[in-house]
Amino acid sequence: MIKLMMAILRTLTNCLKTLNLIYNLLESHLSQKEDVPASASIAVPDECNVWDATTYTEDELVTVKEAEAILKVSRWKIEDMCNKGELTIIRKGRSVRLIKAEVDAARVWYSAPKGKV
Repeated sequence: MIKLMMAILRTLTNCLKTLNLIYNLLESHLSQKEDVPASASIAVPDECNVWDATTYTEDELVTVKEAEAILKVSRWKIEDMCNKGELTIIRKGRSVRLIKAEVDAARVWYSAPKGKV
């Protein structure tokens, strides 16, 4: 059940990322045309920018080192999980954060069955 929920979350996240990309492309295209009225601009809610750290509070994010401790895995495994789309990377300036809810869920479906919890 948790794996299904994680898959749905990844799919929704990818959809929102694509919508944000389309919005940025349309906005840049519209800003280049001088004869387009201001009312033609597209409004996209802030929730669509899920990769922006400002959508999350500091309590909702964890560092990679904290995620390592929670999951009892190496930094390389965390990176592997991010590359597979199992964990979402949030960039906050030059630092990288992970969504705490996803890390907690990974603790159940990854670490617990392996006896790491």
